[in-house]
Amino acid sequence: MKRIAIDMDEVMADFISKHLSIYNLHYNERLSIDDLKN
Repeated sequence: MKRIAIDMDEVMADFISKHLSIYNLHYNERLSIDDLKN
């Protein structure tokens, strides 16, 4: 049986910081991870 693992709580890998840096670069923003928590 084949399985796919999905890391939804970002314990195994940190994808948010990479996506956030790309977003900031593309839209000339300065958002941080703390901004996403509010």
